[in-house]
Amino acid sequence: MISLFNGAIPLIALQVSAYEDGEDVSLVFTKVMDRIDLGTDEEEELVTTDRNYWLNEKSTKNVMDIVDSMYEDLGDLISDYELKYNKFYIGLAINGVAKNFMSFKPMKKFLNLRFKGPENAELSNELENSGLEYSYQIRDKRYQVKIYTFDEYQENRELFIKLVNYAKDSFL
Repeated sequence: MISLFNGAIPLIALQVSAYEDGEDVSLVFTKVMDRIDLGTDEEEELVTTDRNYWLNEKSTKNVMDIVDSMYEDLGDLISDYELKYNKFYIGLAINGVAKNFMSFKPMKKFLNLRFKGPENAELSNELENSGLEYSYQIRDKRYQVKIYTFDEYQENRELFIKLVNYAKDSFL
């Protein structure tokens, strides 16, 4: 039952023993578990897949083409990184080691781009003025931007370059 929490809730389990000594009763508490490490959604997302999994099961060719085109276009910024296909997102890696300052989450009709880093008023303002659908996820400390076409990316290319650089600098 405790494993259902996935480390999302800090747990401490105590065993209580009662000892009777004449008319007195003593209680002894013994710590049997002390689990404070908090789990994250990304721990569950580490199942490795491949491009075909995304192409055939999770997304579409059109959306995967956006991922490929963006990855190619951002080559100067992320040329040292390779795409790492996981069950719930496509991240970046160097020599097989995840460096997910930026990640892609292809859906059937659109692409969610995620950029890690603390919320930044200037970036938030630029995103607001761009007309792009975006949110800042406080829990995960990341921006999420939704795009539907590669043209939408190209129209806002300079902003995406800022987001990549910001996430990369925040991550390192």
